[in-house]
Amino acid sequence: MDNHPIYKIDCVFTGVRYTLDSSNALEKVSITQKRVQLIEKVQSFMLNGDVYLFEKDYTYSGTLKLNGEKIATIRNLDNTNTNLTNRIHIEAINDDIASLIAIMYQTFVY
Repeated sequence: MDNHPIYKIDCVFTGVRYTLDSSNALEKVSITQKRVQLIEKVQSFMLNGDVYLFEKDYTYSGTLKLNGEKIATIRNLDNTNTNLTNRIHIEAINDDIASLIAIMYQTFVY
C-alpha cells in the first residue's frame, strides 16, 4: 500500500526471534514457533487480540488459522525447481489475509 509493505517479517538470525510488523495494526509482534513433528513447526502470533497459527505439512502446503478457524491456504504449484520462479496458489478470505499467508509461506516454508 502506497509503496509500503502490508506485512514484514524480521529476525535477528535465521530461525531466531521472528517478529511480524503489521502496517495495518501499527504494531510489531513476536512470532513463536512450536515443534509438532520431528521437523515440523507451527508459527503463532497475536495481532489485535486475535491468535493466528501458520502450519505447513510435508507437501509444503500451508494453512493459516484465525482463532482456530481456517482463513487461508497456500500451496506450491511447481513440484520441480527448473527455473528461478515458483508459482503458488493462495485461497484466502480477503487480500489482506492472502498477503499475510504469502509472507508467512515465504519466510517459513520456501
